[in-house]
This record gives sequence, structure tokens and C-alpha cells, in this order.
Amino acid sequence: MELEMDVEDLLNKRKLESDRIEFKTGWNPDDIYHSVCAFANDYNNDGGGYIVVGVEEENGVAKRPVKGFYDIFMCEGTKKIRFLELNEFEVVEVKIVEVKFYDSIADELLKFAVIISKSNGKWVFCKHKERDTYEVPGGHREENESIDETARRELYEETGATEFVICPVCVYSVTGKNRVNDSGEETFGMLYFADITMFEEELHSEMEKVVLLDELPTEWAYPLIQPLLIEEYERRL
Repeated sequence: MELEMDVEDLLNKRKLESDRIEFKTGWNPDDIYHSVCAFANDYNNDGGGYIVVGVEEENGVAKRPVKGFYDIFMCEGTKKIRFLELNEFEVVEVKIVEVKFYDSIADELLKFAVIISKSNGKWVFCKHKERDTYEVPGGHREENESIDETARRELYEETGATEFVICPVCVYSVTGKNRVNDSGEETFGMLYFADITMFEEELHSEMEKVVLLDELPTEWAYPLIQPLLIEEYERRL
């Protein structure tokens, strides 16, 4: 079904009042359903509106290039995540990453530790100095280091946490090429949860800052992986 107007008109908010167009950076169902309901009510009889997903907004204007979006789906009983990279609304690449969870695995296979964290009931996320996105603290296991030591070190380096209670959640694996895995082969890590009660003021890593959020972010550094890790953590509560 064709749009009633050109995509460029939507991006530039031409031929339509700006309050009838909403840009959404990612697929957040609750937020989008709220917008759909608002347009459907149409109290002013404007004829509804348009929701454009995969587009970042700045000062009311669509930022170029458009970003694309990801969705979660089931394949052969396994949850996977698919990312659509867009170029002026044409799909130029589809990346599929498979995330699995295990109760245990051989210790020597554990190469990463990721630490989902909260402090005073708020989610703890890090912002890298070279990125405008947010991520759960975590990183690579170093030589002669236990995976628990990796988790504690990474949590301190990336958040400045000095007092916390940390516990393992489960083993996770990622198959598919991503920022930390060029081969695409299945790699394994340990997922943790930490309740942080005290932070240092200064960070000792590549992170620019730490933020405490009531809700999960929409701008993810690892959108193909970390939302699924948090979902699994919440499922196991």
C-alpha cells in the first residue's frame, strides 16, 4: 500500500502539520502503540497521522542518514534478533544474531562478562566516549582471570562502582557477526546482576559517563544483544 505522500515530504514535514508526524528511533511497542491510539482518537478530525520508525529526530527534523531498526523473532524455537540497516528507506543489509542461554558451560569457553546493574532501583548504563549510545557494563576476560574477577573488574572500570552485591544469572552465547565478534562463530559469556550502592566520581575506562535510568534506553550500543540479555534476566527473577 502506497503512502498518501512522498517519504521525503514526511521526513521534511512538508504538506502536513508537524504534530501529525512522529519520528521513532527504534521499535518500542508501548511508545508506538500510545502514538497509534492518539492518532486514532483524532479529536481534532485531522485525519490521523504518520509514525516513521527507524528515524532519529533532532530539533523536530529527521537526521540523515536514517538509522533503521531491529525486531525480535522466533526461529526453530530460538529467539533471534534482526537488524534492518536502511539507506534512504531502502534495506541495504539485514543482520541476524542468535542469542542463546544456558545454565552452565565449561569455564574455559567463557570469554565475556556482562553485568546488568541497578542502583537505588534505577538501571545503570554506560556511555562510551566515542559513541552516542548506552550499554550495559561488561567486557573481555583477561588471561589468568576467573570470570567472576572479570565481572567485578569490568563493573568497577566502566561504572566506578566500589560497593555492590553481584551474582551470576546464567550463561549466554551469541552467534553472528557483531562489534566484538568478526568471525560470527558462537561465543560464550556469563551474565551477572549487580546492585550498586556506591560509585567513585572518576571513571577509569573508555566510558564517558554513567547514567541511572527509570526506563531502558532506546539508543543501544549493542541493540542486537543486550535487550535480550535484560529480557532473560527479568524472566529469571
